[in-house]
Amino acid sequence: MYAPSLALAAIACIVCVTAESQAPPQPPQTVQWHVAAGPASPLQPGQRSTIELTGQILEGWHVYGLKQHPKGPTELKFSVDDNPVVQPAGAPAGTATIRRVDPGFGFEIQYYTDFLQLTLPVQVKQQAGAGKQQVPVSVRFQSCSERTCLPPATIHLLVDVNVQPHV
Repeated sequence: MYAPSLALAAIACIVCVTAESQAPPQPPQTVQWHVAAGPASPLQPGQRSTIELTGQILEGWHVYGLKQHPKGPTELKFSVDDNPVVQPAGAPAGTATIRRVDPGFGFEIQYYTDFLQLTLPVQVKQQAGAGKQQVPVSVRFQSCSERTCLPPATIHLLVDVNVQPHV
């Protein structure tokens, strides 16, 4: 009487284990990202400052740089998302990249290994509220090793910005 129920339960468990073991593997986290407000703090409405992005790159991997050939790999992009506190005030700049002709592409590519640091100029909006606020930023990047490239990815981070009250 209980045999059919036990048999069905056993089959269900086997199916669950098989389905879990066939889940696609997660790609490695190739970069540890950190974002911080520039040195000037607190900021006043209208004041310019920077947002600093650093990336610690996993050994054996590289991240493509800010400038790439149009038919090349995905460029690194660092931007401020729409928010009521700051607006972009220029293009991001960063540490020097490694440059080499990639045989797969047939032209020069630029990339970072080990560590990268970018600075994004921003300006505090006139209508920004006073106090500590979080500003959303996005980082779009592609990382590769000598054997494989991961699909481009976008991460979203928050940076704390302290704004002085209007005087």
